[in-house]
Amino acid sequence: MIPRCFHLGTTTFLGLLASAMVAALVWAQLTVSPPPVIAATARNGTAKTHVHRYLVGMTVGASAGDCQQIVSAIPVPGDWPEQEVSIVDEDFSHHIQSVQYGKDNNGIDVIQVSVPYLAQGESAKVLVTYEVTRRLPVPPHDATSWHKPTKVPRKVRSYLGHSPLIEVRNGKIRRLSKAIAWSDDEAWQGVQSIYDTVRDKVTFQNGPLRGAARALQKGTGNHEDITSLFIALCRIKGVPARTVWVPDQCYAEFYLEDSDGHGQWFVCQLTGNADFGTTNHTGPVLQKGDNFKVRNRRKPVRFVPETLSGAGQGQPNVNFIRQLQRGHAVQ
Repeated sequence: MIPRCFHLGTTTFLGLLASAMVAALVWAQLTVSPPPVIAATARNGTAKTHVHRYLVGMTVGASAGDCQQIVSAIPVPGDWPEQEVSIVDEDFSHHIQSVQYGKDNNGIDVIQVSVPYLAQGESAKVLVTYEVTRRLPVPPHDATSWHKPTKVPRKVRSYLGHSPLIEVRNGKIRRLSKAIAWSDDEAWQGVQSIYDTVRDKVTFQNGPLRGAARALQKGTGNHEDITSLFIALCRIKGVPARTVWVPDQCYAEFYLEDSDGHGQWFVCQLTGNADFGTTNHTGPVLQKGDNFKVRNRRKPVRFVPETLSGAGQGQPNVNFIRQLQRGHAVQ
């Protein structure tokens, strides 16, 4: 599950001046204009359209001494074929030196915040409200025309390999893959067989994240575990697949080609209703993917978190905000 906020509490930033300088160099490469609204329509039509307001940002206070050169990166919703975003409100305190909009090295939409100085007892805030227009996809009219890609595009190849807790090299997962009927020319039916197998083998159960291998071994798993098992099996069969993150939830996407060689991502929801080729999650798409490199972390992460670095004697008290506001259907 995605945490709704990330709190650094009593983290001390003494001696992190070098990290702040590195962060400043990285973020200097970001574009400074808000993300554009990109009109996009699903290839085979869409179902209902939903409009949401999504509040994202942070508050930071200097609770035990002065803080300097605070730099923060905050992931935000971005444009996708099924989603368009626009900024409808910005609320920045006077301590903020700059707010820049762009993408990080993972291609994730982010805002980068710079706070040059906070005296003890002071606090700063950055709050950005997005309007998110989200269309729910529908399955293709002719599913039989979709097959496994013959030549996977470079940007899609990363969704064929190992990711944290998506263990494509696990022996039990690979043996299960061999037991699933498959034809490259009937990939839609094959992926649906993977979907049905996962839902049959693993029962949903709330609990800590354990990953695809443990979910198969135990026969139970949470949303992420079950979704990860489906993704692992798709990748073993040569079908690119990835995690789609929405507020407090996730589902899967898989990539197929039509008879003309045009590729498209399709969605499926592994828990709850049997939604193959669509999903009932109307909330904003936050990120897509499950294998990201984050600065100052040795291992890849499944979801890009907020980050903050700085210098000084103080102890910044940071609260990162992700708040989904009431939405409505427009179709």
